[in-house]
Amino acid sequence: MKFKESNLENLPSDWKVDTMENSLSEIIDYRGKTPKKSKSGIVTLSAKSVKNGYIDYSNAYYISEETYKKFMTRGFPKKGDILLTTEAPLGYVAKLDRDKVAIAQRVLTLRGNEKYLINDYLRYYLMSSIGQYQLKSRETGTTVTGIKQSEFRKVIIFIPSIEEQKSIAHILSTLDEKIELNNQINKTLESIAQEIFKHWFVDFEFPNKDGKPYKSSGGEMVKSEMGMIPKKWKTGKFIDFIDTILGGDWGKESLQGNYKKKVYCLRGADIPEVRCGNKGKLPKRYILEKNYKNKKLNSGDLVIEISGGSPTQSTGRITYITQEMFGKYDADFVCTNFCRAITLKNKDYMEYFFFYWQKLYDQNVFFQYENGTTGIKNFDINTFICDFDIIKPSKECIEKFSIFARAIIKKIQINGDENIKLSEIRDSILPKLMSGEIRVPIDN
Repeated sequence: MKFKESNLENLPSDWKVDTMENSLSEIIDYRGKTPKKSKSGIVTLSAKSVKNGYIDYSNAYYISEETYKKFMTRGFPKKGDILLTTEAPLGYVAKLDRDKVAIAQRVLTLRGNEKYLINDYLRYYLMSSIGQYQLKSRETGTTVTGIKQSEFRKVIIFIPSIEEQKSIAHILSTLDEKIELNNQINKTLESIAQEIFKHWFVDFEFPNKDGKPYKSSGGEMVKSEMGMIPKKWKTGKFIDFIDTILGGDWGKESLQGNYKKKVYCLRGADIPEVRCGNKGKLPKRYILEKNYKNKKLNSGDLVIEISGGSPTQSTGRITYITQEMFGKYDADFVCTNFCRAITLKNKDYMEYFFFYWQKLYDQNVFFQYENGTTGIKNFDINTFICDFDIIKPSKECIEKFSIFARAIIKKIQINGDENIKLSEIRDSILPKLMSGEIRVPIDN
């Protein structure tokens, strides 16, 4: 549902139409000011930290306590305030979930007038297509577009009663809370799987024939090129596990000439969300028929990001293709040419291979195999897989681990699929709630 000015006549008669300037008690704007960074101190959020609906603290930085006191002269954000990016990109919205943070350039901190506009309603209004239309219609600029504070103050907002605002926000936040709960469950499940991997294949405490931890129960250890390892285990290289490595393809956005084969393309930006089921439809592309057979992905394939795409983005992120993914699409998958797809000699080893790779990624190992002369990082996967040592456990141990890992992965996928459905419901009713097309019951 796209908002048009003519929709104003269809608003409920008891709703008000007002400007942001009249509806907000605070508009805190640190445009034009950049605080000096510090190794520790007060968390500082920039436009990179504000995603659409949440705050990514991994993209935050720090300023000292002293800088914080000197810098925050235009006002102090507080828990519950709404953050809005003003450019690069314009229109990302999130709710601040803590006190004592600093806000850098290109982010507005917004606070509704008490008893007139609640922050949660404001958040969803700005996220809706109606609010986004209002923001985009007032943006300026050529190369980088954004909205000035003076123009933001003129943005129109529809104001139901406080009671109706609370009911609208409750419905939408209930959906978001369930999505966030699923995300937290998935993070916990991921941690459990990684901890099991570490316990078995790093600490060598996998269950012995009596179900007791191998190493601490006196399991025999032998020398190897990688140190002491369990008896009957071996060492080797990553390439020992690999059958083929497939290149990617980006093709064309639409049917053009011989670009006729429809596929869906998995990008580095889709890792790891697509594996957790948190990713909606992958981009549809058209590639050459002759490329299809050599680039088609199959269940059990692992996809590695080999180009960071920017000087600040790392490489080496990994995901894999599950059979369940195919039911969501009407065509096959390829990966983009910024990725590579690995097919293993034995797919029973997929979970072990994946978690071993993930362990190395978490340890920031892959930067040693990155190169590039233009600032873009490229991962030399061929050198890595031929040079890097890997432990080769017994087949029995890997098969037992796979039983645990697959059960966890399946649950993660189910939670992710539910999140997609919940997001679709939220996004479909959001503009209708914000325009009054759907009215909600009000608690008296």
